[in-house]
Amino acid sequence: MNPFEAPPTTEFTFLSLGAGVQSSTLALMAAHGEVTPMPDAAIFADTQAEPASVYKWLDWLEGQLPFPVHRVTKGSLEEDQLEVRTRQEDGTPYIKSLIPAFIQNKDGSTGLMGRACTSDYKVRELTKSARHLAWVKRGQKEITVTQWIGISWDEIQRIKPSREAWCQHRWPLVELRMGRRDCLKWMEKHGYPKPPRSACVFCPFHDDKYWRLLRDTEPQEFERAIKFEKQLQQGQAQDSTFRGIPFLHPSLVPLDQVDLSTDIERGQLSLWLDEHIRQRMRRHVRRMIVMPSNNSGIQIGYLAGKFLNRIGWLLSPDGWRQPPSWMPYALDNGAYGAWANDREWDAEAFLNLIEKSKSAHKPRWVVVPDVVADRESTIIRWHEWMPQLRDRLHGVCFAFAVQDGMTPNDVPHEAEVIFVGGTTEWKWKHLHSWANNFPRVHVGRVNSERLLWICHEAGVESCDGTGWMRGGEERLEELHRYLEQSTGGDRRPQLQFSL
Repeated sequence: MNPFEAPPTTEFTFLSLGAGVQSSTLALMAAHGEVTPMPDAAIFADTQAEPASVYKWLDWLEGQLPFPVHRVTKGSLEEDQLEVRTRQEDGTPYIKSLIPAFIQNKDGSTGLMGRACTSDYKVRELTKSARHLAWVKRGQKEITVTQWIGISWDEIQRIKPSREAWCQHRWPLVELRMGRRDCLKWMEKHGYPKPPRSACVFCPFHDDKYWRLLRDTEPQEFERAIKFEKQLQQGQAQDSTFRGIPFLHPSLVPLDQVDLSTDIERGQLSLWLDEHIRQRMRRHVRRMIVMPSNNSGIQIGYLAGKFLNRIGWLLSPDGWRQPPSWMPYALDNGAYGAWANDREWDAEAFLNLIEKSKSAHKPRWVVVPDVVADRESTIIRWHEWMPQLRDRLHGVCFAFAVQDGMTPNDVPHEAEVIFVGGTTEWKWKHLHSWANNFPRVHVGRVNSERLLWICHEAGVESCDGTGWMRGGEERLEELHRYLEQSTGGDRRPQLQFSL
């Protein structure tokens, strides 16, 4: 399975239509002939729990498409979740766990109800319909169906192969490197309205922004969610195996009592200013941190003491040293060193570095494993590693290593720091673009006074280099001079900083 390339054409092609931004864009792109072959049909699995705006959008969309839209349903997810049933073996009441509502357990801890909504009410119904439309035989092993799925480039971690022997999945938006923003741009370019967000009204995974939107634009649907939550609590209370009280909001507060106000409405103006803008405002007073990679010699210690918070360490898997409590540091993954020395990257050594860092104060950030000079593999590796890194490191920022050919649209939304790597020519050519688009930027392989000032003028947060101890006293004097002038604001006018 290669998600970046279209698989061989099959006899039947179906589009899994969720009626949200991505799948709607994909459907209209197919209608324009921009993605081929033309689907035989789109299939919409209806939970009967979408807001009215989604059904209105679906009615409009169906009229724009040259292929049919089949609406299938298992029944009402809402009614099935609220139904109080009776166990045959002992006659006690119970309710099914279909949605992942938040549970306040009897001991005060928090849990989740079991989740079967997507598998039972979406995936299974889509599969049944595709099997029927393509006349798939029992036990068939031949692949005769291609199922298009509207996962976009920024959701690549959600990609999964088909479980059915007769079906193969295809992700055209991933092939085209289109993220959600790209889909919205495509819709706008072609004069189409913005699609609504497709999700069940009472989905516990809604964030406050969506709950506010639902409350303000579809108040009847918001009231429906409030009523659903109360009925779910009443039903759960009748269950003989009562675990705890279910809620739709992670705060474990009834939905009609949750504070959904924005930071502006709360009067928190400092929070109202977008963090990205505030970081840009600080760039003129920010003092860039220089990280001599894996170097903790006496000269570096002297500079770190003289210029507090201007010198830090960038520690790689083979160079761990316990940092003093006052020393800022970050963790590299070692991918570049392995690539430069033509050896295989050591994942175990990186994980060992992570464990060692737990004995020290928190690093400024950790570079998520990347693949040097390989854009696509770096994105894939990010999504492979992020789940376990989140579990191992709580409250730590993660850096995304950008490679040749990448644009800001390639950056995962979870990335808090941009590590500008790539080839030397590409890195310096595009540095200002990264610095202008992201508030926290680190630049790798900076080993001269001239390059320090280029990074400084771009407003980056930090940089690293392995060459400061290799050029003798003259190279160290360059570093010392930069720190002195940038700290005191007395930059020498005769220096030339253009590339």
